[in-house]
Amino acid sequence: MKICEGCGATMRVQEDNSYVCDFCGATFVDRSASQNYSQRADMDSNRNNVNREANMTNGYVQGFTGRNENFNPPQNKPDNFMVWAILGTLFCCLPFGIASIVYASKVNNLWDSGDYEGAMESARKAKTWFWWGFGVGLAGIIIYVIIFGFAAISAALSN
Repeated sequence: MKICEGCGATMRVQEDNSYVCDFCGATFVDRSASQNYSQRADMDSNRNNVNREANMTNGYVQGFTGRNENFNPPQNKPDNFMVWAILGTLFCCLPFGIASIVYASKVNNLWDSGDYEGAMESARKAKTWFWWGFGVGLAGIIIYVIIFGFAAISAALSN
């Protein structure tokens, strides 16, 4: 298994024993696969007008940025909502808070591994679970106050 130096994602082995990163598009050529690569490089040079084999250093193709042209990673790491998840677990609703903590704990690891979309999705889910837990906890407190408020009023009126 090869790790992409451009984004840190796992690279996939192709039929010609070269590696390609599905996330950012970087290409790595195993030295033992150089014969197969030279054939593929000739095909690529016709398409891209670049002879990539001549520009190869340390197995990586020079002149390749390591990113898809259409890929623009977010600039800021999303908030993982861990503090809110813990507070929601302690003070609002335990099951929803635990789900929020699970998703909040994934955000940093996903971001650091280059899975920006996964990190943002986990942050969104952590926030959603927190707010559901907050709503359920608040509703529970309101129902509790109403029930015991009526009980206290009826007990005071009966005396």
